[in-house]
Amino acid sequence: MSRQLQLSSWKKLFLPDKDLDSSNKHMDKIMKVSNNSVSFPKSLEEISKNPGVSFLFLDPTETHLQLLHHGNVLGGNWSTLTKKLVAVLGVESDAKPVQIIQKLVKNIREKSFDWPAFEDSLTDLDSFKKMANPTEEFEFKNIIPIPNFLTKIFIQLSDTDPFDVAKAFLNSISERNKSTDKQATDPLRDVSSDPDSQEISKEKDKSFDVSTVDGSSVDLMKKDSQESDLYPEDILYSLQFCQLCVLGKIPPVLYSLVPDLEINNWFETLYSGKNLPAKNKKRTYHTKSPDQSDNSMRSSPENKVSKKDHYLINTMI
Repeated sequence: MSRQLQLSSWKKLFLPDKDLDSSNKHMDKIMKVSNNSVSFPKSLEEISKNPGVSFLFLDPTETHLQLLHHGNVLGGNWSTLTKKLVAVLGVESDAKPVQIIQKLVKNIREKSFDWPAFEDSLTDLDSFKKMANPTEEFEFKNIIPIPNFLTKIFIQLSDTDPFDVAKAFLNSISERNKSTDKQATDPLRDVSSDPDSQEISKEKDKSFDVSTVDGSSVDLMKKDSQESDLYPEDILYSLQFCQLCVLGKIPPVLYSLVPDLEINNWFETLYSGKNLPAKNKKRTYHTKSPDQSDNSMRSSPENKVSKKDHYLINTMI
């Protein structure tokens, strides 16, 4: 008798939706628009055409990686010249829209390592830190896109420090390469589940379902899975990114958690468009741009307006 994984709405979207797996087939294009020669707004605009692509970046504490998904660019027309780089932060029930602070997205040019070097060094954190004699070029930004295959891995991790993320990514490809039947490989095998999920069985003779938003279920280990194959070169840059984070060579990306009306409307449209359950959201307002220097707005989980100020602002509007 199969068990049902207790997952949030966004996880239910990512895990069974095969349409999102299309991002795995376009790695060449994803890589090209993510390098130093392309501005981040242009990169985000191109990548947002494929909702299966998510973004990894170092959080403000510089100890863990965070995930952004369903990125988009708002504004930039004749009446509103300023472009807003938006995305959804998190995959739990409290996922929220954020605006990326554009000026803090930097081009990164560093030396890193090839695939065999990571296979030899991802045994423990000390070895990961002490990797020597880099030979490969890393020319991306301090926020990198990852295909849906890696997103599925990341959202099941209980620890998201760069070392554990790199190890999970490397193991996922190693397991796929060892499999004699890639179509039957479960991308979530050998990945720790988070506290709100039940552990996914590693036994090949068991098959668990994930309930989708509409109540149906999808077998994660179906033999006829259409998920495209990824190869070491397709995710090597993500391992390089993690290692550079550990070495302190990747600056964090900051964001604003206080959306304005336009961002709220975008999020509500996105939420309803994915047929996710309705949420009770309180609309908040602010007058400062996320690119301003007020650090109290950046990456803060709580930015609430007092009731008195809220009523005053609404009265003025």
